Amino acid sequence: MISKKGKNKGRQFEYKIRKFFIENGCFVYVKGVSTPGPDILAIKGNKVFLIECKNYSSKTMKLDTLLKNTRLQIKEYESIKNEIIQKTILKPILMAIIKYDKKYFLLKDDEIHLLKNFKEIKNFI
Repeated sequence: MISKKGKNKGRQFEYKIRKFFIENGCFVYVKGVSTPGPDILAIKGNKVFLIECKNYSSKTMKLDTLLKNTRLQIKEYESIKNEIIQKTILKPILMAIIKYDKKYFLLKDDEIHLLKNFKEIKNFI
């Protein structure tokens, strides 16, 4: 179970990601806490980004475990991706943005990218 402090840390990170996507021209929807599905939906043009947000430290989880668990979670969103493809003209893109200690990672198309800084996310949208 995640502590109140952990949930608060996660919400703050989601807010940071939400703000970043808004500032980069996206319409953004953030789901409620403990609601199944991606944390954030961001739409720009004909693309919809289904974003899972993770904010952990090495004190709470090993990096390889976090990446493995996040990959599995993203795969669970394939049905949402397929439904978007069938019912809209949008191109769904599954991704996870991970903050681990002071490093940022982006998981997209089953590839892990170590980012130089948070704003480098822009290269992937």
